[in-house]
Amino acid sequence: MSVDYLELWKEICFQVKRHKYDAEKEFQIVAENIFEKLGWKQYLGEISKPTIPVGASNAMIPDLVINKDNVNAYVVELKRVGVEISDRNIEQLKSYMRQLKLKFGVIIGNSIQIFYESDKDKTALKVCEADFKETNSLGPKIIEQLSKFEYSEEKLENFCIGQLKKKINEADIKNKIDFLCSDAGIKYIK
Repeated sequence: MSVDYLELWKEICFQVKRHKYDAEKEFQIVAENIFEKLGWKQYLGEISKPTIPVGASNAMIPDLVINKDNVNAYVVELKRVGVEISDRNIEQLKSYMRQLKLKFGVIIGNSIQIFYESDKDKTALKVCEADFKETNSLGPKIIEQLSKFEYSEEKLENFCIGQLKKKINEADIKNKIDFLCSDAGIKYIK
């Protein structure tokens, strides 16, 4: 199946902007429809909202869990689009990832963010973020990775590792530029 991810990204941006002021519960329906467009089916149990027991009398309920072949693939935390994603929201997503023993988590709100926890680091890191703008070139790449049509754990993991390497390289370049522009850097050049 050939999917035009740029066109699909534009449609998702339109839907997100259209529902910018919806309450989180109403936005949940929009998000479920977005994942349906990405190929996941609710009637097959691929999009669910499970209750996760925590201890004897408590439970967690993530907004969405995406399942492939009856195995949890990634968890999705939804926030109202008009509200900034907070550190508390990120910690909530990471908590769901830990409880479900998942490497991947997604937050959707005023942007879409992917988090990844490698087997060796045991700390979920934000690997990429795309604002819901039709011109954002990263957006179509993100939804391609999250789509059922393209999804595999290995492929998503490789994407995440590539995004982390890109962030590290960008930070390294910024540090070098900052050094070269500093008094110490100018002395070094001379």
